[in-house]
Amino acid sequence: MSYFKFRSLFLAYAFAILPLGIILSFLALFEIIPINYNNDNIVGLQGLIIGLIFTLSGVIMFTVINWLYLNVGCFLYNYFRKHFMD
Repeated sequence: MSYFKFRSLFLAYAFAILPLGIILSFLALFEIIPINYNNDNIVGLQGLIIGLIFTLSGVIMFTVINWLYLNVGCFLYNYFRKHFMD
């Protein structure tokens, strides 16, 4: 049983993180702000691509970790509430 839908969490994190990631990626494309990757400042098209990959991977990581955390927490809460509080 899933208490929190993966899709809902993914969309929430995507709408929160993607705008900033896209802005920073375009700033790297125009060589205004570099993206630091392995202690190298990356700008231009590589900066755009790496920035978008980092943004999407961050959204996916946040979603997976919080989906697991929230669903396990709700499962444990319901289990203990049913067995020990009633």
